Amino acid sequence: MKDYLFGYGSLIGQKSRDEEGITFDPVPIRLFGYRREWNVKVDNHNGMGIMGLGVIKSRKSYCNGILFGCEDIEDFKRREFKFDYSIEKFDRRDILFLNKKLNLENDNLWYFTPNHHHLPTKKTPIRQSYLDVCMMSCLEINEDFAKDFVKTTHDWLFWINDRKNPCYKNPGIEIDTKKIDRILKEVMKDRFNRI
Repeated sequence: MKDYLFGYGSLIGQKSRDEEGITFDPVPIRLFGYRREWNVKVDNHNGMGIMGLGVIKSRKSYCNGILFGCEDIEDFKRREFKFDYSIEKFDRRDILFLNKKLNLENDNLWYFTPNHHHLPTKKTPIRQSYLDVCMMSCLEINEDFAKDFVKTTHDWLFWINDRKNPCYKNPGIEIDTKKIDRILKEVMKDRFNRI
């Protein structure tokens, strides 16, 4: 029996996953019955407040991400538990594979969900430096996957551009700001122009 984890933010990207542990079999999926939100408040991330992503159960929603195997799920628990997440199981019937399909019949399927739900605020805003890492991680799959990430993420409040003084530590991903901005303008329209 193997452990598989649903990565729906920075863990979509291979470099972010590699920082945490040994992974295998990464496949893009849509997870039905779950909603991705800006709902995790981190008060002191490199000395600043930042909003993180969380997934909650929501019968009529879906979100995209990466399903990947973990050699040791404890590596990922150490990372996520310090930001007040808990770990829960989900059912393989909630998965739509977007390309390669895995046989998960006897495996454990996990996702991290926040213990407390918060909305972005001026003190803990959505920071572009974190969003850039998530977007480039999505672009490892393709542009449509990145657009779907934006469309299926909720609560875009208090969003600031901190690219000149980034709060979020980039795990070594090359950021294509022009491509990200083009996608965000296309999907978010006026909201993107206000940051």
